[in-house]
Amino acid sequence: YIGCASWNWSNRHSESHFIQHVPPRVDIQYFQHLFTHGLPSPETAGRSCNVVEPRNARSQPCPVVWDILFPEDIQRVPYFLLIATGTHSHIPPPPFIAGEAQLQAIKNILHPMLTPALTRSQFLNSPQLAAYLTSRGLSSIEDLSLAFANKDRISRIIKQEKLVRFPYGSGIEAVLFDWKTHDQNPETAYIRRIISSVSGNIIVCFYKQAAKILLEQVTFQMDMSYKRLQRPWSEILVVIFHSQENKLLTLGRIITDTETRDMYQIAMTAFFDECSKQVQKPVQWSHIHHTGITVDMDWKQAAGFCRYLTSVDPSRRDWTWHFQCTIRFCQVHFMRGVTKAAAGEERTPDTVWGCMMDLLNAKTRAEYWELLSLLETEEKPSVRAWAKDKKSPITASGLVQCFSNLSKQDWNTLESHSNAAEQAGQKGYRSGQRLSLHAAVSASRKMDLQDIKEYDAFDKYGIRHAHRAASTISERYFQNRARDARTYISGYNKVCTETCLERKRKQFQDSIIISDDEDESLLPSSSSGYTKLSHRGRKGSLRPRDPSRSRSRSTVRSGGISPSPVDRYVAKPVGSVF
Repeated sequence: YIGCASWNWSNRHSESHFIQHVPPRVDIQYFQHLFTHGLPSPETAGRSCNVVEPRNARSQPCPVVWDILFPEDIQRVPYFLLIATGTHSHIPPPPFIAGEAQLQAIKNILHPMLTPALTRSQFLNSPQLAAYLTSRGLSSIEDLSLAFANKDRISRIIKQEKLVRFPYGSGIEAVLFDWKTHDQNPETAYIRRIISSVSGNIIVCFYKQAAKILLEQVTFQMDMSYKRLQRPWSEILVVIFHSQENKLLTLGRIITDTETRDMYQIAMTAFFDECSKQVQKPVQWSHIHHTGITVDMDWKQAAGFCRYLTSVDPSRRDWTWHFQCTIRFCQVHFMRGVTKAAAGEERTPDTVWGCMMDLLNAKTRAEYWELLSLLETEEKPSVRAWAKDKKSPITASGLVQCFSNLSKQDWNTLESHSNAAEQAGQKGYRSGQRLSLHAAVSASRKMDLQDIKEYDAFDKYGIRHAHRAASTISERYFQNRARDARTYISGYNKVCTETCLERKRKQFQDSIIISDDEDESLLPSSSSGYTKLSHRGRKGSLRPRDPSRSRSRSTVRSGGISPSPVDRYVAKPVGSVF
């Protein structure tokens, strides 16, 4: 092994002293000679060819001798002469150093796609590298330089560029580095504040233009997204739906690694303080300042948000009062809870499922309590637990307007769902899922900037982010009418098709031919449920046999009366019918 002189077994787990086991394939004597005498210097190097060959070939040194002749006056004759005498006994050594132009080409391709998580395989299979090689008429990276046949050289280039571009990795330190180096200009900054403490970390991100748009809104939505970042990180999205442009706008993000009520309060306070600072006017809330905005969000962040409202309320009213003045729950999440609690129940108005759904339609508090009392008598424990949870007045204020302090106009202004925030979260997944913190912030920086640019293009020049067929109310009306017409025509065609099939069945039944000499009990059954009939003889009927006309074969023959083929051979249904 090779090791530091200070290494011993007591500090074998320490990284301060180096030790490395020498594999058996290494020439130990030659290795010791290198450690003892070092590499040959140009002054002491011999004239013989010193190409390092495999171990089994070192016993036969190359006989070639090198001589270099230098002029006495190098200024007057700036040349030297290299003379090789003899024949090499080995193959030419491979080129192990790529040219400067080739290295720079690889770096130019690498820089736009470089992230802390980029791997060598991703780079070698990237469309950017393939496009560059194709434009040069090359089929592989080895055609660019034979030195790249050793893929460790590619790994080394990627590692070097990562150390230069991302010296602090991909965690909170990398985001801090970006904040201090790229986000100090208030006009163009994206990362606005980073709060780091023993309790957790909070990152507030938004553009200045987004803050202006946010404070002009009547309402907005908030939702938590978990899948885009690696745990324990998660982000709160601040989203609006721009009805004129028919577009979702993500106006801000709060990224945190702690999910506690106090951390949410600190995060909300930091976010709206930064918004107020950038817009240079205080954030106004309608139920406190009688002018401003209301908010729509889910329960998890509601407690922290309402405590933030208490901190800015001059009267310092309790957070529950602010909750009843600002929050309306998403009905989609409510329906998911109903479906889970009433699993197995039919989805009809007269079932437990219908009674639970009727809770949203309660007009008075007495009606709300009466429905909950009925649900608490159910046998299913899940339904009773669900009803118990909905008995809280705070929860009820987010479900029905009769418990809320919001006016009916404000209640109807708030969306009954959080689809905008949910869809914004889904849109964020286009950059990937389970991203590192730095990669997620970098991706959201680009996505949010794109939203702002598209909003400005529509606001200033009327350019939409996409051409939509139904961009006005009248167009939507005619589109819905056309859809209804297509549905009606489809239903009419279905009825006509069924009528046609029924008519064909009747024609088929009337055309069935029955044999006179076959017994009905011997006829095999068909897949349609009727017994198969022979195609020889007369026509038969598929109607059930009349018991009053039924006679045994022996009785009929003894009486001399010949029964009709219809009476003797009736196709009996043995299974399902048409």
